[in-house]
Amino acid sequence: MTDIDLITRHFGAFDPLTAMRDMWLDGLNYTVRFYASCSKSNKQYDEAYAEKKYHANGIIKKETVYINEKKHGIEKEYDQKGQLIKETPYKNHKKTGIQKIYRHGKLLLEIPYVNNKKYGLMKGHYSHNKTSVISYLNGQRVG
Repeated sequence: MTDIDLITRHFGAFDPLTAMRDMWLDGLNYTVRFYASCSKSNKQYDEAYAEKKYHANGIIKKETVYINEKKHGIEKEYDQKGQLIKETPYKNHKKTGIQKIYRHGKLLLEIPYVNNKKYGLMKGHYSHNKTSVISYLNGQRVG
């Protein structure tokens, strides 16, 4: 998926002629931001951008989309081999939705969040098709 696809998937159309890139080193890792002026449902956002961070070996480490400096959409994290290890949904910089954690390419955990707090049934998927469930209410484990 390209930077343009990442932005438009979450925010609608933008003018690629006014978009710009920014890149900087962060230790051995580097970060690329793709900025765009976006609009959705006739609402103009001040700033929207996709940020991609890379491992020192050049493999993608993290993809995050921001609106007005706040995380929005699904943030994806990868290991040094490029394998997906985590998907975290954000809305207005708060975890909202089902966070998914993977091990060796297989879904390991599903953790529900509402406004940055665990809320609902956390599911653990283990070998031999076994699943465990833990209930959370307002960030606190229940039962």
